[in-house]
Amino acid sequence: MKKILIGLIALGLVCSIPKVSIADRPTDFYQTITKTLNTTDAQTDAELWDPDAGNRIVIQEILVSADATQTIFFEVLTTTKIDTLYLIAGVPVRLGGGEGPVRILATDEILTYTTSTSANTTVIVCGYEDSF
Repeated sequence: MKKILIGLIALGLVCSIPKVSIADRPTDFYQTITKTLNTTDAQTDAELWDPDAGNRIVIQEILVSADATQTIFFEVLTTTKIDTLYLIAGVPVRLGGGEGPVRILATDEILTYTTSTSANTTVIVCGYEDSF
């Protein structure tokens, strides 16, 4: 009887300990999207990312490489430049690369880009869409 009583007291103590809850990391609330484009021709207002209706693009990283010296403009709605990258042949350029956003576009804004010359160009954009 004494063992049962001690067991019930121990069970009561264990059940009365407050539960620790750990909040989810912010990265658990979105699905990372990677957009990759390869081109050999000069591009003018080429669509890079069109978000789902009602969403906005959150850019976390941009990586660009080309086999010739060129300038790349990243634009919103083909009119507003948000970033300009100057490339040297064969040297990749990286903008961002952390968990935080590099740019947050407005709802339904489309990300486009323009290159200054014809070259073998690779553009990689990483980020996510949200509906805030």
